[in-house]
Amino acid sequence: MLNSAGADNTSLVSIDPKTGQFLAMIGSRNFFDDSIDGQFNVATLGKRQPGSSFKPIIYAAGFEKGYTPDTVLFDTVTNFAISGEPFIPKDYDLKERGPVTVRQALQGSLNIPAVKMLYLVGEKNSKSMAERMGYTTLSNGDFGLTLVLGSGEVKLIEHTNAFAIFANRGYHHDLTSILKVEDSDGKILEEWKNKKGVQVFDNKIADSISNILSDDAARAYVFGLNSVLTLPGRPVAVKTGTTQYYVDAWTVGYTPSLVTGVWAGNTDNTPMKAGYGGSMVAAKIWNSFMQKALKNTPVEQFAPAPINDTTKPVLRGSDGGKITLQVDKATGNLATSSTPPEYVEERTYIQPHSILYYVNKNDPRGDPPTNPADDPQFSAWEQGIQDWITRNKEANPDWNLSFDEPPTEYDTAHSLELIPTLTVFYPEEGQTITDRQLDTDVAVSAPRGVSKVNYKLDGVYVGVENQHPFNLHYYMQEQSPGEHTLTIIVEDDVGNKLQQDVKFNLQAGEVKPTTTFLEDYTTISSFPKTIILRPIKLENIKNVSLYYESNGT
Repeated sequence: MLNSAGADNTSLVSIDPKTGQFLAMIGSRNFFDDSIDGQFNVATLGKRQPGSSFKPIIYAAGFEKGYTPDTVLFDTVTNFAISGEPFIPKDYDLKERGPVTVRQALQGSLNIPAVKMLYLVGEKNSKSMAERMGYTTLSNGDFGLTLVLGSGEVKLIEHTNAFAIFANRGYHHDLTSILKVEDSDGKILEEWKNKKGVQVFDNKIADSISNILSDDAARAYVFGLNSVLTLPGRPVAVKTGTTQYYVDAWTVGYTPSLVTGVWAGNTDNTPMKAGYGGSMVAAKIWNSFMQKALKNTPVEQFAPAPINDTTKPVLRGSDGGKITLQVDKATGNLATSSTPPEYVEERTYIQPHSILYYVNKNDPRGDPPTNPADDPQFSAWEQGIQDWITRNKEANPDWNLSFDEPPTEYDTAHSLELIPTLTVFYPEEGQTITDRQLDTDVAVSAPRGVSKVNYKLDGVYVGVENQHPFNLHYYMQEQSPGEHTLTIIVEDDVGNKLQQDVKFNLQAGEVKPTTTFLEDYTTISSFPKTIILRPIKLENIKNVSLYYESNGT
């Protein structure tokens, strides 16, 4: 495998994330091979750029700041340089995907959204997160926005142990290689004892990262389903990394009880063959090791993804960067529990601006910026979106993407204060009625005005009244004597409604089965003729005979 890739060296570290104990370590491909400096332990001493395998650390810092896996970022070519030489990172395949969620961006290892996330987090906060997670090689570097792309050199043991924090739901353990020291008499001089560990960040942050990195469907558009980044029948979270010109290839992945990191490349830092990156070299070694190490061990599940409790649409995107919301179709506002179900519809939006238009990057869940253009990156991010739109239209005249601002305010047209009122004077509850002619007597009102009053008799609509005084006039010709239920529904113009049932006892003579004409047929000028009848007690009618009399015959 290494020979095919044009690589001469590799290193592996495997750790128990719940204890920090080393389970396996390979410092080089061959300890006795001087041509690769085989006695140099790459795992503990080597400093190598991690490429995209460093991205989860930055996204974790973003989640800590208030961003979410559903946050929408535009994957559009952007010049991030405020002045001086341009800085225009590209995705690995040189494509642009427009609006994507953080989940899609991280699993697809997209560079442009990652750079945007580092800007939102800030280099200082990103370094602070890395230091808290155990990295010792980044503090003094000036990496700028390239830090998220893996420009800072790291050690394999520290990189792997950082991922162990995700596996251990936010808790860090110092690495341990010695469990017990005894003297010649068997006296214990030193013995390792397990501790809870130090909490680096909230378990929801770790759970979010694990949920993304174990989401095979989310990375399928890049790596395909059931790739070398999966383990048969077992959830696993994993991230690859490849540095520029294929100098370094990385894969770090974990289950809740085992984390393994692999590096591959050339000892002298010369490039491997083009195309042999993390998923083609390191991932195959990682996959083989993990399958054997986990054989015959219980299958463990990661904690479920935390609920996204934000209200801002830009933090609540869905696949393709779209924002899908439950909306009150009468008002266009976000639906609430008070919105009538028939007024709730699902709408999908694509916001026309970058995230800097909607959030203060230092407080994404707080108030939006008063003047987004004050942010030094705002114009560049907006220009990147417009240029992307232009390129798509030039390439395909039929290309069209509808940009709409999603609602941010909740429905206030439907609330308890706006519910109509209803008083029923006739019929009264439990009243005995001896007349089949039902003429209701009701008083209705509503803060927005009454639009209509619907009437049901035993669950069947029998009338709708649209004008004051909204009373029903209905002849109960098909109802049998006995108890019946009259349902009255008062509704305003946006669906606020009140419903009341009134039970009454009908004690009127039984109506005989018959039919009535729905039109005037006293004069028929030609035949054949269609005659429409309305049946009463249809189930009791056996047949209907019609006789036409002309000139007394």
